[in-house]
Amino acid sequence: MTPGRCIARAWHIPDVSRRRGGVPLTDDCEPFVAGDATVSERDGHFKVVAGGRVIADSGANRADAERVVGAVSHYQLSNQCTLGDGLGYWRR
Repeated sequence: MTPGRCIARAWHIPDVSRRRGGVPLTDDCEPFVAGDATVSERDGHFKVVAGGRVIADSGANRADAERVVGAVSHYQLSNQCTLGDGLGYWRR
């Protein structure tokens, strides 16, 4: 993979995706409208905001935040989710 590029992959790990330490893993998703995603600078960080909620923080890199907005729009991502105790992802 080229440095600075990120690709999304779907992972299938049967045993881990069902249970971790005997506790079922569940995903928790918050919907947003893909077309509402914009870049906003707050506290010296460039953040991607949709529906008044921060969905990504790219630190001091505005170009990265703009790429996130482009990806959210292109793929029409509309849910920000977490799985278990913190694995974060976006989905349609």
